[in-house]
Amino acid sequence: VQVLVLTADVRHVVLGGGVARVGTPLLDAVRDATDRRAQRSPFLATLGIADRIRLAGPDVPVAPVGAAVAAHQLLEALWRS
Repeated sequence: VQVLVLTADVRHVVLGGGVARVGTPLLDAVRDATDRRAQRSPFLATLGIADRIRLAGPDVPVAPVGAAVAAHQLLEALWRS
């Protein structure tokens, strides 16, 4: 999650697919891990990574939705250039 935010500066990281069935315990564990890292780094603390993490419903097809969003952003960038 941290690497994704650092490299792509995404607004939200959505945990989905089969792991989403774990539910709130997964979300809490991932947020806690990112918070612990942020406590050791003033830079990471400014990014608010834990606040960007969301949990999709177990039946939400996050991979196709993410691919569609990425394709849309790529096309927009190409049209602007």
